[in-house]
Amino acid sequence: MNEDLIERFHQRALQVYEEGKRATGYRGTRYLQKVRKDGGLKAAKSWLKRRGKNDAPTGGFLKLVDFGRLDVSLEAQVIQEPWASLFTQEELAVARDRLARHGYFETQTLVDAVDKFDLNSIAAELNTRARTHPIGMLQDIRTNLKQLSHRPGQDIFSSQTIHDDWAFHHGGRSELQFNIGVENVAGVAELRHGVAFSFETSRTLPSINVLIPKVRLFNDFIRLYPELYCDMQMWHYQKKGRSVNYMPIPIPPEHVKEGIFVFLGKCQPIDQIDHEKILRDFDRLLPLYRYVESGGDVQPISAPTESEFVFRSGRSIKALSANATHVQKQLDITLRHNELQEALHSRLVSAFGVDNVVRELASGVGTFIDVGVRRPNGYWFYEIKTTHSPRACIREAIGQLLEYSFWPGAQEATRLVVVGETACDHDGQEYLRILKERFSLPIDYEQIVL
Repeated sequence: MNEDLIERFHQRALQVYEEGKRATGYRGTRYLQKVRKDGGLKAAKSWLKRRGKNDAPTGGFLKLVDFGRLDVSLEAQVIQEPWASLFTQEELAVARDRLARHGYFETQTLVDAVDKFDLNSIAAELNTRARTHPIGMLQDIRTNLKQLSHRPGQDIFSSQTIHDDWAFHHGGRSELQFNIGVENVAGVAELRHGVAFSFETSRTLPSINVLIPKVRLFNDFIRLYPELYCDMQMWHYQKKGRSVNYMPIPIPPEHVKEGIFVFLGKCQPIDQIDHEKILRDFDRLLPLYRYVESGGDVQPISAPTESEFVFRSGRSIKALSANATHVQKQLDITLRHNELQEALHSRLVSAFGVDNVVRELASGVGTFIDVGVRRPNGYWFYEIKTTHSPRACIREAIGQLLEYSFWPGAQEATRLVVVGETACDHDGQEYLRILKERFSLPIDYEQIVL
């Protein structure tokens, strides 16, 4: 064998220890001792023997998996030239199999895609196209809300706020920020777009305390308009990595800590960027931004697609759970709600005709009614809840139903119906009877069974 190449590999094996320690903070003492004692090549060959049926890797390898840094593992080195020539095909196969089982090659595909990705160009294109969108007025909105002496430019993103893998709106470091950035979604490189709170302190944000009142306002808005961003997702980053996606919810206190990043929005493949879709979603998020950044002074009126109550027969189709797992069907509230809505709509169409039933009916006051029915004497509004307890369903739905019907400018209904999966018990029926008799509320409960 080439003795010079063997010595160079030995030095590379020592570098792997140092790089792994810097990347993870983990000190692989046994690794270092073995490399020093046996030499890098002999040590590597001993580690590239299959470890039983499942070929369990070392603790140091698994630590690199946890930190997403398999690129500095010894296995990742040996499959590359010139080192690969020092190993047998069986040893190289062990290294590749081990790396593949832990997602290394998916990550490398992501890295390659990101290397070809130019966030500066994306941000510049969004800045240009935004001039025909409401979000193009963001810096004017900020100037008015913050009472600035002059407008800080006209662009959403500036050279100061665009980085290699992410960007946020100019002035957004201490705000609910409009944000774009690269995401690794199941090994696929995607571009996120939406709004975020970054609780990472810096020179321009020495403390996260300025963001805490804004989180409270964000939570108020999400509670008030739970359906407004139901087609978006939330996720967060903390030291242990990225969370799974979840439906838009108020941000819990445990996520309002230094170093955490919380996001609300969508993703799209970075090789299929739809700039107009990003800007339309930014437009939809403007009411949330204005409410949060005004300290609650600007009332949270959504950007409705229909500004007044108009009954149009038909329905807008939402995602159902045909491709979801059994667990997702049971626990994903959005999927469950959509299936219940579909079943209720079908039942009401059978009873009253397709021209008299509509799903996602605009209330005229910036909200949407799950299902509306047109009757000769007026309109019936149905609100669906996925909670198992009828009492909880009534508690959650009644405020929304009253707003749909009695908020200034709303269309008053002749019947308000809470819909749940569990039959209403005696106490629930008695509660609704009291509301009807004492307050003259046309409130009822109906069960829907899938």
